[in-house]
Amino acid sequence: SNMDAGTSGALAGAADMQTKVQPHQPFVDAPKDKIWCRHYRPTRCYLRVQLTFENRGTLLTQQLFTAAVAEALQTAWGVCGAAQCSWSCEGFEPTTGEGILRVRPEDMPILRFALTILSRCDGRRCRVDVLAAV
Repeated sequence: SNMDAGTSGALAGAADMQTKVQPHQPFVDAPKDKIWCRHYRPTRCYLRVQLTFENRGTLLTQQLFTAAVAEALQTAWGVCGAAQCSWSCEGFEPTTGEGILRVRPEDMPILRFALTILSRCDGRRCRVDVLAAV
C-alpha cells in the first residue's frame, strides 16, 4: 500500500502516521522577516578601566597599560591561566590613564578579578579601577 521500499511492518505504519498527523504550530505562521530569539549572548564584552600609579608623575603609555593588564592576569592566574584569557586593548587615553579592554564574555570575570587585585606594575605601586563593564 503506502509502504516505502526501505521500511516494513510496524515501522512503516508509524512513519506513515507521522507524515499525515502533525499538530498545528502557531509560530510557523510568524512572518519570515522577523527573528525570534529568547537568549541573546554577546560575542564580546568591554571594560573601561583606569590605571593609577602611586607616583602621579609616571608617564602612562598604551604599552605600559597593556603590560599592567598582562601582569595582573599572570599574577592572579599564572602563565597558563593568563594565556586562557582572550583580551585586547581597544584604546587608551594617556592623560587620564583610562583604557578600553575587549574580552570574551566567559573571560570577563577572570580579567576583572585580576585587574581588581593588581597592586604593582613594573615594580611600582598602582591600582586599576573598573569604571564600566558592558
